[in-house]
Amino acid sequence: MPSVLFVCLGNICRSPLVEGVYASHFAKSGLSASYFADSAATSTYHVGEHPHSGGQRCAKGHGIDISKHRARQVSAADFNRFDLIIGMDDSNMEDLRDMKKQLCPKGKAELYMLSHFIPGQEGKEVPDAYYARDQAACFEEIYQMAQASIPALCEYLKKQCCVCYITFASLSKRSSGSFPG
Repeated sequence: MPSVLFVCLGNICRSPLVEGVYASHFAKSGLSASYFADSAATSTYHVGEHPHSGGQRCAKGHGIDISKHRARQVSAADFNRFDLIIGMDDSNMEDLRDMKKQLCPKGKAELYMLSHFIPGQEGKEVPDAYYARDQAACFEEIYQMAQASIPALCEYLKKQCCVCYITFASLSKRSSGSFPG
């Protein structure tokens, strides 16, 4: 099952909102059984806390409930559990690369910034509403960036899934003797 972990500094603003957008997309598309999304933090600042109230309001305004989420920190196991780990900004990406190198250097997860999957916005950081003057507008921008990333990120996950399936199917046929070669 293709899986993606969304990561920000505290796992109370950006990453739970983006996770909620993807979980909602998978559910509305009938793909919840085929894809998995989660979120985590690079830090331990807010472990166990609910998402920021502004993020919950933004999500609710778009028909998404993220209220049951609890912040957690990225673990060593995440680097093998997930196909993709998506950071929100350059600092997250630096922390994720360091964590992977220290905790699980051979982990399968590929690391990208969310904007990598937004045409024309590659390299743009997802703003952190925790520090924003206009938090409501910032949460809406985060929501819009998440929505904009859906087509390319889902296409990437589909390709990854197909490659894994084809490889597995080919190996299965070879081992059963029915595959030529």
